[in-house]
Amino acid sequence: MRLALVTAALLLASAPLALAAPKVTASILPLHSLVASVMDGVGTPELLLSGLNSEHQASFSPEQIKLLGDSDVVFIIGEGLELKLDEMSGSEAVKGKKFVELAETKGLTKLAIREGGAWEAHHHDIDGEQEDEHEPGVAEHDPHIWLDPANARAMLAEIATTLAKADPGNAKAYEANAAKASADLEELELKLAGEL
Repeated sequence: MRLALVTAALLLASAPLALAAPKVTASILPLHSLVASVMDGVGTPELLLSGLNSEHQASFSPEQIKLLGDSDVVFIIGEGLELKLDEMSGSEAVKGKKFVELAETKGLTKLAIREGGAWEAHHHDIDGEQEDEHEPGVAEHDPHIWLDPANARAMLAEIATTLAKADPGNAKAYEANAAKASADLEELELKLAGEL
């Protein structure tokens, strides 16, 4: 009996300990989906904006500010998509936290901001002349970069690289998950292209 207890204790002592995932937050639903795919089986990211509020002009509750402050990594699109979050990223509440702007990912295809119709980017002054509404910090490109599956695949790789740096013990899981999600996106893109 004593030998069995000693053997069990040795096996438990030598078993690899489960590595705790970093606390990760994603700003918006589409980005949360990408981050959750990369973290599958390791941890679950928090979602900052549920989609009920516009990411462009969202104001943040004390709970959301605490969530940002408690996070090890915060993934955002950037380039003016989350204007209020851009303003807050250097604030005392989130100082020193890792904000990752995925719009800076290498290899993304960026489109110009569309104008006219549903994408009207200008307003008319009293005389009927157009005035440019662009403010400092507002994107020069359309910030909805995740809509291009090739961009989403590039962001998956960037998310995996970032998480591997923050959590080296789970780097292989992040890499494998990103590769699987990327392959799934590519398969979906080919299927849709065939149907269209």
